[in-house]
Amino acid sequence: MTIGQYWAIVLKQWKLILACFLVMGISTYVVSKLMKPIYQSTVLVDVSVRSSNNQTDYNSLLASDQLVQTDAQLAISDPVLREVASHNPGLTEDSLSRQVISTVKLNTELLEIDVQDPSPTHAAALANDIAATLIKQQLQLTQQDNNRSQQQLQQDIDTTRQQIDMITAQISTLQAQGGKQSQIAVLQVQLNGLQQHYSEWQTALAQLELAEAQSGDLLHIAQSAQPAMTPVRPQVYLNTAIGFVA
Repeated sequence: MTIGQYWAIVLKQWKLILACFLVMGISTYVVSKLMKPIYQSTVLVDVSVRSSNNQTDYNSLLASDQLVQTDAQLAISDPVLREVASHNPGLTEDSLSRQVISTVKLNTELLEIDVQDPSPTHAAALANDIAATLIKQQLQLTQQDNNRSQQQLQQDIDTTRQQIDMITAQISTLQAQGGKQSQIAVLQVQLNGLQQHYSEWQTALAQLELAEAQSGDLLHIAQSAQPAMTPVRPQVYLNTAIGFVA
């Protein structure tokens, strides 16, 4: 058929075509308006890696990227969602997992947590709660690891201190009794080694204590979630336009 023939059909059936056009568009608009609106709120979490110097090197950037990717997965992990669900009566971990999405903003150290809910205020509250719970749990894990390491180092320090005192006493006894210099020399070598280890344990313990003091700044909320003014779905006007085109 030619274009003219198509145009003739349009002119002949224009009432039917217009009716279909209007019915489809209006029906789509009505159905979209009747759908329950869903609102989305977003919270931004800053994930940073502290460097021992003032210069940002490649290793620091790589560690930061890996850390933010890890925290993006932890934000929607079972322990975090389970605790957040426990704060909200009637909300289950499974249903919450279908409401939340965690992504990393490209080329940044920002973690984005999006929560969708029929209530804009509840969506914002859930997003902020997830971020706060993630930060709290990560801080607790860091403190637990540091405490275990500090306890182990303190045991090593105490044991080494006892060995140093014992060998020092042996050297003093041999010197007072006029003992052999060869025996004293062997004990002195052992004493020097223990004193070196003792110094290393103390340095490691001080570094751990410093890391624990700084760990609270590793994760923090860069931007809190706010209740959305408009729903993310249904998109009434977009759906209506698609209905007219269809």
